Amino acid sequence: MEMRHSDCRRYVPVDAAKGICRHTGGVVNLEDLPCRDLIFLPKCKYCASYHSSEREELGICSAEADHPWTYPELVAATCSWFLPRESGGQNESAVKESQS
Repeated sequence: MEMRHSDCRRYVPVDAAKGICRHTGGVVNLEDLPCRDLIFLPKCKYCASYHSSEREELGICSAEADHPWTYPELVAATCSWFLPRESGGQNESAVKESQS
């Protein structure tokens, strides 16, 4: 899973397709690849407790006892159960760097 501008703490959404990069001050497309100065924004889809379902837009959180549905894009910056995935993904280093 590749990270996008919307996976960076510096991304400020303007509408459904674009936003502003607080690092460069420029307008960026939501789905474009981020710059190398990305500051990782924890989201459910990057958590070890997130499990995808048959529906692309929903998954399950196994960190909670009742395993509630959750959105992969849900920001998990304040989630006390967030644990970055350890395997796979080219952005594992970005996840670890942002937490140190």
